[in-house]
Amino acid sequence: MMKKFFVVTASALVFAGCGGGAATGPTARYDLGGEGGRGAGPGLPLAGVDVQSASWLAGSDMQYRLAFAEPLQRRSYVESRWVAPPGELLEGVLRRRLSSAPGSSGCRLLVALDEFEHRFSSPQTSTAVIEMRAVLAAPRGETLLRRSVAISRAAASADARGAAGAAREAASLAAEELESWLADAARDRAVNDRCKS
Repeated sequence: MMKKFFVVTASALVFAGCGGGAATGPTARYDLGGEGGRGAGPGLPLAGVDVQSASWLAGSDMQYRLAFAEPLQRRSYVESRWVAPPGELLEGVLRRRLSSAPGSSGCRLLVALDEFEHRFSSPQTSTAVIEMRAVLAAPRGETLLRRSVAISRAAASADARGAAGAAREAASLAAEELESWLADAARDRAVNDRCKS
C-alpha cells in the first residue's frame, strides 16, 4: 500500500505542471520540424497523401497517458500545444517523403491516424506512440493494399519538449516504413499498372 502511495504521489509531483489547471505562462507551440526532405520515393505513381484522424486527435492538444498509474486516462499538457492537429502534422511529413510532383496522377495513400500520444511507463520513462492504418487506393478509389503501422520512440525528457522530439522521430520512422512498403508494392506489376490507369 505504501509503495502504491509513493508511486501515485511521485507521479502527481512530476506532472503537476502538465494538466488540470490554468496555464501560468506563455503557451509553447511544437511541430515535427520542416526539414528532412524527400526520401528515395515510393517507386510507383502516387498522386497524394491524405490523413484522417480519430476524433480524440482533432485538436492541437499535446496528449499524454500515465500508463503506469492511470492507463485509461488521456491527459493534455496545459502550457504546450501542437501548432496544428497531429493528423495535419503527420500528413506534412508523409507528403514531403512520399508524394509525387503536384498534379501528378496515380494512386493515393489514405491514412487513418488512431494514436498520437506521449506514453509514460514510469515517471521517468516515456515514449511517443504513433499508430495508424494505411490504404493504397487506385485512381478510381478501389483499395489495392492495406498496412498497419505502430511506431514508438523513447523521449529524451518527461515533458512536452521530450514528447515533441520523440514524436518527430516516430513520424520519420513511420514515413520510412510506408516508403519501404510502397517500394515493395511497386515491384508488383499489377499494382503498378492499376496506379497508372
